[in-house]
Amino acid sequence: MSDTDDTKKPAESAETPAASNDESPKTEAKADEAKASTEGDVEGGEVVETKKKPAKEPLPAPPTMMQWVFLAVVALATAGVDLWSKSWAIKRLSMPSPRVVPLCTPPQGMQHYLYQRVPHNELVLSRNYLEMRYAENCGGAWGLLHGASEKIRRPFFFLITILAIGFIVHLYRSLEKDQRAMRLALPLVLGGAIGNLVDRLRLGYVVDFILMHWKEKFYWPTYNVADIAITVGIALMIFEFIFGAKPKPATPPAKSKKSSDKKSDEVAAT
Repeated sequence: MSDTDDTKKPAESAETPAASNDESPKTEAKADEAKASTEGDVEGGEVVETKKKPAKEPLPAPPTMMQWVFLAVVALATAGVDLWSKSWAIKRLSMPSPRVVPLCTPPQGMQHYLYQRVPHNELVLSRNYLEMRYAENCGGAWGLLHGASEKIRRPFFFLITILAIGFIVHLYRSLEKDQRAMRLALPLVLGGAIGNLVDRLRLGYVVDFILMHWKEKFYWPTYNVADIAITVGIALMIFEFIFGAKPKPATPPAKSKKSSDKKSDEVAAT
């Protein structure tokens, strides 16, 4: 009885390593396929790396009701101060013209149009540097469309202003939480655009009255409160663009790597 048991045991022990040697390549092959499936696709026995899709950045939260109120209050206050200052300039710094002149159209033989109201009673704040002097601007910034026809000039500026207002509102809706300078800049630009638009609709031109110059050698183009608000708003935008918080790059979630490693370990264990 003992002899037969002894003879069987070595035989069984001899067969066991052979079986394990046959199964080990299969197990390693399964583990390799599992690893390849986690890293890429298998085509013809070769692993083809697949491009990982970048994680989508979350959309910024829409403005709250208080932020919309802030936009409206700052824009309307800016436009209100601008229109009030222009009304003051018309009464204090100008007087009615003694003759009727064409609106924003140079008379025959002249290169410059005549003002609808005559500049009068200049106010000197700093001699040789800063004055309050009445002026009318039929064109845009830096004399844009200065000599254009009224049929072209007024619709053009009206359309450009409406598009600018729509673009400002769109930008305000997509602001990030940390963009504080932009949250103040956009209402200022919006208020300035509204102030100049009202002038073009009611008068056909924009009233300017702030004149900066260096003695009698250099004169800056006459401007108004709306121009100041727009300039400050654009400066804040540039500041935000250069020194503001930059968006962080999206990182893939950590769960995907752990799940793929866990899956390969389970296949290797089988």
